[in-house]
Amino acid sequence: MGLRPEIKKQVGMQEIRDFPTLVNKSRIYDEDSHAEKAHYRNTGIMKDKRPMHHNRGKPYYFPPSRSGSRLNYQQHSFSARKGASSGNGKGNGNSYSYGSGRGNPNGRGVSSGNSNNMSQVSRNNNGNNGYLATPIRCSRCGKQGHMTYECRDAGITCFNCQQQGHISTTCPYPRKTPQPGNQSSQASRPKSNGRVFALSGAGASEKDNLIQGTCLISDTPLFVLFDCGATHSFVSLDCVRRLGLHVSRLQYELIVNTPTSDSVDTSSVCLDVSIHVCGRDFRVDLVCLPLRLVDVILGMDWLSANRVRVDFFSKTIEFMESEERDKPSNISTNQVKALLKEDAQLYMILPSLEFEEKVVIRDVPIVCEFPEVFPEDVTSLPPEREIEFSIDLVPGTGPISMAPYRMSPLELSELKKQLEELLDKQFIRPSVSPWGAPVLLVKKKDGSMRLCVDYRRLNKVTIKNKYPLPRIDDLMDQLRGSCVFSKIDLRSGYHQIRVKPSDTPKTAFRTRYGHYEYLVMPFGVTNAPAVFMDYMNRIFHPYLDSFVVVFIDDILVYSKTKEEHGEHLRIVLKTLKEKQLFAKLSKCEF
Repeated sequence: MGLRPEIKKQVGMQEIRDFPTLVNKSRIYDEDSHAEKAHYRNTGIMKDKRPMHHNRGKPYYFPPSRSGSRLNYQQHSFSARKGASSGNGKGNGNSYSYGSGRGNPNGRGVSSGNSNNMSQVSRNNNGNNGYLATPIRCSRCGKQGHMTYECRDAGITCFNCQQQGHISTTCPYPRKTPQPGNQSSQASRPKSNGRVFALSGAGASEKDNLIQGTCLISDTPLFVLFDCGATHSFVSLDCVRRLGLHVSRLQYELIVNTPTSDSVDTSSVCLDVSIHVCGRDFRVDLVCLPLRLVDVILGMDWLSANRVRVDFFSKTIEFMESEERDKPSNISTNQVKALLKEDAQLYMILPSLEFEEKVVIRDVPIVCEFPEVFPEDVTSLPPEREIEFSIDLVPGTGPISMAPYRMSPLELSELKKQLEELLDKQFIRPSVSPWGAPVLLVKKKDGSMRLCVDYRRLNKVTIKNKYPLPRIDDLMDQLRGSCVFSKIDLRSGYHQIRVKPSDTPKTAFRTRYGHYEYLVMPFGVTNAPAVFMDYMNRIFHPYLDSFVVVFIDDILVYSKTKEEHGEHLRIVLKTLKEKQLFAKLSKCEF
């Protein structure tokens, strides 16, 4: 089956190339044609004409209601066809107008009009059955000339509820009534400009370059966006309704500029709102905006007022402490007692003396009795001990040799100086070993440079020493109840243990000034901490967990009283003297 000739004529004039659109237009035209003929038949215009078989008068016709002397008829879907006419008028328009035509003895006629559609029919004043068509109106935007499904204003914003999709005249929410006396003051209120990143959080949650998190308002978790581009802090209208926040009016009209629309006017604000962010409590004024998928936006007013530092690399924020909070203050004994009664957390500061090289040993009690333990410098090889440092390799490993690293002139000068010192102390000697590792200089805490050998290639082929190192938290548990402490740091602790003679070639290193090998345990080898820890536990074994804690080359002496501590310190210093282990006074604390 095909289209009727009158439908082909009307649809063909539009030159439609899309088949679904063609079908839809033909269907609408067919329905309008049936409705038109049914209307004529029911109103008596076409009673003398041949009856139509496709009659749909009932769905499109509403019985007239009398109001005074006028009859009103509502036509819901009545689209006019171009060129259709009846009666004495000549059909050349786009809509129909029914009324008393001039020269028509029956007083009925059809003449062309200028509107596109019609939906309102009424009777004329002279008693004749005349009808006048009025244009249809969109229920979304309120404009004439198109239906709701054809409306293009889907992105408009309602001025009443601030939501998108409709205008204020068709808003389903109750209309805001202005307070008496505010009509004139509203027009004269000052205006201020603001700026915000976006009104929608749909894209915010998907972008990795935004700083977002969670905050608490009234113990309710909310999605918060930290926006450096926003001049104010904002809260969504939906969040205000859900939390029941008190809304006040601004002293001015705030015009917020957004990337998605030209501007949004608002004068509503939630003052002094308590908000919990990153474990801290704040008070902030939140301007009400129609935000979607984002609850709170904290802008520059909040970021600057709370000294917030934004890390754009890690997408985090941190709070800068004020200088006053960084400075500790002294309190009296009575204040301490009062705070303890309130279950406050107090921390005791233990003062200590840190000595420099210029400090004379004889001025330090107890330490002055053992000057041999604190020499100015170590000038010779350490004695032979019960432990020697050995390097056991994976079977089948051959010698490893690498070219020296490039150094600056300043580093070369420091390298040459340290090589001469090591040669004078007999810690190194010239080597002809096939092994050779590069060297580098590492800056220490005091600014001086330490010579280190890059033994990474050697460490990969070395069988690891599984001697356990103590846990720091276990060592701290031993200090419970102690009040007096002393710390002793050995001078170049690794250099106080010799290398096994058969393994000295493996410690060889190459420099700009020659090829050398270590006679003492060097820094950077994989088993050095385990070997030194083993030796320290052997010599202090009787005193461990009693009043001595050892971690590699650091020794901590702890006691409950000052008198007891003096005896403990003498025992430790005497042991170091007997084993010919040396400490550096400037790094010790007593």
